[in-house]
Amino acid sequence: MNTLDKLFELLLEKTGLKRVAGRPYGHIHYSPNSAIAVRVKKKSISIEFYTDGGSKNSLTPDEHIKWANESGILRRELFSGGFFVLRRGVKNNLKSTLIYELSIDSEDSLSNQDLLYELVGVINGLKQDLDGFVTPKSKERRIDSKEAELVSEESNSSNQGGQHFYLMRIGISGYFDSDDFEDDLEHAVTKSADMLLHHGLLLKERGIQTDCFYVVGKKENGSFALKIEMDDNLDRMKLLEKLEDALFKKFPLNEFYSVEHEAVNMMFQAEETVDEDLWSFEFNRIAEESEADLSIIGWHSQHSDFSIQQWGGGEYDEGVESNPDAEEYYIGLESGESLKHENLKQSHFDLASYTTESL
Repeated sequence: MNTLDKLFELLLEKTGLKRVAGRPYGHIHYSPNSAIAVRVKKKSISIEFYTDGGSKNSLTPDEHIKWANESGILRRELFSGGFFVLRRGVKNNLKSTLIYELSIDSEDSLSNQDLLYELVGVINGLKQDLDGFVTPKSKERRIDSKEAELVSEESNSSNQGGQHFYLMRIGISGYFDSDDFEDDLEHAVTKSADMLLHHGLLLKERGIQTDCFYVVGKKENGSFALKIEMDDNLDRMKLLEKLEDALFKKFPLNEFYSVEHEAVNMMFQAEETVDEDLWSFEFNRIAEESEADLSIIGWHSQHSDFSIQQWGGGEYDEGVESNPDAEEYYIGLESGESLKHENLKQSHFDLASYTTESL
């Protein structure tokens, strides 16, 4: 167990903050939708309390800012003489973040007892300040994995409630050029596999799709889906190696990579949440934690139609949630044939339309 693992194990024990699997950050979620987040960076550790105000069940930025100003937390000097500061989103003006930074020299600093004492103290102090303002919430998922499979078999191409398949495009142009699939195939496939698995684990961590996801592409002139199972005891490195090998062997023409969109494609199942914030909160959290360029396309229960939302670097870009004044531009199938802007058919969201193999 390395120092980062030990740090988040300590934070789970002492504060209840849960790490996002394999990543240098973790969260404690609250209702109305908001969260405490701890992020380990190269030269600092940030402790944040944030909201994006993106859904009817979210803490609004005005409420967030009012609480920060009236609670006195901005004026309170902390352990090392520092203070919390308040930041408003630039691209997403509905986002508001209260943040405190602890400086570190290197990863070795994560085992410094004085730093750990301060980190735990700041988090627990923040939790106390939030008591009575927001309420800690546990993840509430309506259907377990076995029930989800049954629902999928009965209605996976249905436009009613329950489970639906969604497509996620993960932009990877910033990591290598499309020419790398010819010039440096090993590097391109390795990075693609890492990005796909990372996003699968994000879905698992948030309880959206806990048991598997699918890498989708083309093979032998047809649509192909490679099922990646994620059990509770998975070994990330072993699974990553198996996925890399499979991308070499099962997609010999590298058609899991979309040249047009400079992205790799995956498919997963999800259902609307009790709070009806699957798009506005859950998908947005995935994008924030990913920090990649993402598109998610699929059924939107509030519009009773297919929709698309795009993010860039963890921030809202174009889409049904970020452009409510032009939402009709991001909703619907044109003449029942292709999703606007994406040239997708309804069959793309039906697993039965794919030739499927397991990893």
